[in-house]
Amino acid sequence: MRLSARMTLAATCCTIAFASACSDSTSPNTQDAAHIAAHLDSLYLAAVLDGDTSGVSSFRLTTLSLLELAPALGAPASNITVTTANGTEHWKGFELEDVLESGGTPNDTTYFVVAYRDSDVHTAIVALYDTEGNIQDGVLLTNDTLGVVPSDGSGTTTRTSLGSTCTELSSSLQNPQLTSINPLACNAAAFGTSMTLVVPSDPSVDAALTSLSFPTTTIKGVRILETGSTGEAVVRSLRAMLRKSRVGNRL
Repeated sequence: MRLSARMTLAATCCTIAFASACSDSTSPNTQDAAHIAAHLDSLYLAAVLDGDTSGVSSFRLTTLSLLELAPALGAPASNITVTTANGTEHWKGFELEDVLESGGTPNDTTYFVVAYRDSDVHTAIVALYDTEGNIQDGVLLTNDTLGVVPSDGSGTTTRTSLGSTCTELSSSLQNPQLTSINPLACNAAAFGTSMTLVVPSDPSVDAALTSLSFPTTTIKGVRILETGSTGEAVVRSLRAMLRKSRVGNRL
């Protein structure tokens, strides 16, 4: 299934060089949700201090915020076995179900899947799935800030369970994209998700990343219910960024 030409976000907002080292590890650190959230929070602040001050228009900052949101709300990282062009790697990831409500009725659902290759998120995949659970958009973040638009892809997702109320955000977290969140409801959730992406070859991109896929895998995360006036959740910011870039027909 071919990804549409609307997936052009990364080309315009992901080319700033980031100062930290860019060597990837295929075994991200295993930590509990609170420690992961704190670590991602520190990465966000480091990116800002290193000159990445473009706010939600920066794809790295938005990716880090999206990654941080799920563990900040209590979701543990899930192991994802990713088949690359060079073999199997062990990534981690989260999923968020973002539900917009209007007039007391949920009327628009978007699923966000973020899988990261290494604990410092030098490389990550961000993918958006529509209400029916079909992949619609995706971007590969690599070399810290380089965004590469896949040329082809497919995948589905479905929520498989809904759990207890989310953990409250820790007051120690400083990412402003999280502190503004005020959802109507938030619950722990689990999803069954698959993904296949074909990424154009480029001298600046690890050749292993030209083909990325995983079969239906259980990914833990959260379900957030919100309205258009309940804050500026990072999931809504990323949704707007991706949709603004769309041209042509849907998948």
